[in-house]
Amino acid sequence: MVVDGEDRRDHLTANVVLPLKENGVYTVHGVERERKKTDPKILVWKFEYTVEDKRLSQTGQLVSGEKVMK
Repeated sequence: MVVDGEDRRDHLTANVVLPLKENGVYTVHGVERERKKTDPKILVWKFEYTVEDKRLSQTGQLVSGEKVMK
């Protein structure tokens, strides 16, 4: 995570459930408040990902019932 050009932070405290059943592009977003006692910042975050059918790398054949997230 990058805040004001600094990347010392490595996580957010929010937990989300990512749907993986249907192909498509998904976006999850949220808002958190820093845990600092003085002058905490409001952190707005967004995570985008794509779900696709899994394919065998050698043949390109679909793998029944399996998905990949990119």
